[in-house]
Amino acid sequence: MRLAAYSVLVLAAVHSSGSPALAQQALRWQTSGVQQVAHEAPAKPRLKPKAPTAFIKPNVTRAIAEVPVAAQALQTPARDAGAAVRQAAVQTAAATPQTINPVTPVCYQNCGPECGCGMPAMTGDPSCGVMDCGEPTCGIAYGEDCGCGDVGCAGSCGGTTGNCVSRGAIPVVFFVPPIQELQFFGGVQAFKGALDATRDRGNFGANLGVNIGGRMSWLPWPGLGYQIGYRAASSQLHGSDIGNTVDPHTQSFFTAGLFHRKQVGLNYGVVYDVLKDERIESADFGQLRGQISIKNPRGHEIGFLFARSLNENTLAGVDYQGVDQYLLFYRVCGQHGGEFRVFGGMDDDSMGIVGGDIDVPLSDRWSLQTGFSYLIPEEEDGGIGAEEEGWNLGMGLVWHYGKRARSGYGSPYRPMFNVADNGTFFVDDRP
Repeated sequence: MRLAAYSVLVLAAVHSSGSPALAQQALRWQTSGVQQVAHEAPAKPRLKPKAPTAFIKPNVTRAIAEVPVAAQALQTPARDAGAAVRQAAVQTAAATPQTINPVTPVCYQNCGPECGCGMPAMTGDPSCGVMDCGEPTCGIAYGEDCGCGDVGCAGSCGGTTGNCVSRGAIPVVFFVPPIQELQFFGGVQAFKGALDATRDRGNFGANLGVNIGGRMSWLPWPGLGYQIGYRAASSQLHGSDIGNTVDPHTQSFFTAGLFHRKQVGLNYGVVYDVLKDERIESADFGQLRGQISIKNPRGHEIGFLFARSLNENTLAGVDYQGVDQYLLFYRVCGQHGGEFRVFGGMDDDSMGIVGGDIDVPLSDRWSLQTGFSYLIPEEEDGGIGAEEEGWNLGMGLVWHYGKRARSGYGSPYRPMFNVADNGTFFVDDRP
């Protein structure tokens, strides 16, 4: 009873002092033997980090040295174990010796660091430790793995042809200018010229071709366009009674050049034409063709055309060359596409030249092209005059890529010239 009263007095004194710690200590000395315990969750045991597994590369000349950092990571608390393991792995890799496995001379040639020494062998022998680029007796033969100065890179011992910038080799990159207009055409033609010799007969046949136009981005010239085209023609479909020829004769025309076109203002261009004719013998003719004109806002255009022969050919004892042409023309352009042109002039021998052409869109993809030209001889009718006469008549359909049969007329990069034919490339004999 006295002990209980004493305990109460002690607790009251401690409580009045304001020290919970003393009150907690006093409870532990109660005669009941009951000890006050704090109700807290037991702390989780800390686990030691697992030591990183070290993979030892077989057949290494020296063993990998132990890294003190790895051992230190085992004693690092759990929250720092990940960073310590990563640091240990980095230092382990840095401490690994960078030596090459000992291999036989057949498998390995010491070609220096530029050859990629130490790469897996390609000989099929698993014991080989480096690549064999070529002949076993040479260091490196050829291929992408050869470096400048490597032995055997030319295919034989001692050659040096692999990846050598110092040899002056410059890579070549081909760049194609953008294509704005792509046209495929085909139709029929009839013509007559000096290459028909003494025959007072014409030629009839069909032709197919392509004409491409676009912006010439190779040159720093604002608004400059380019064009390139080809035409293949086959005539006299049933042969000829001259020389008892049963096969039709063929012609090939090639046109390429530059031009500058505006909807209103000055337009100009020049192209190079090539004709390969098989009528008498196989012969190639070349000419330079150009145009300069002025166009007003209403679509009326006047200008000058010319063609200049560049070579001549001797066929069956007679000299032939292209006819030099000097022409004036007038063209009217429709508001919704289409063009009509007439022209006239003469050649350098005072022979007259007249003609005209029409280009009309039929739909978004198709247009119709037709035209004629006539070379007027200066000789009297009959005889020599009949031989020197020349003419061409053509008609065909044009398919426009991208449905640009109508909208293409407003493009500044639409081809300015049609691909050459027997009306724009007359051939005449020279005395």
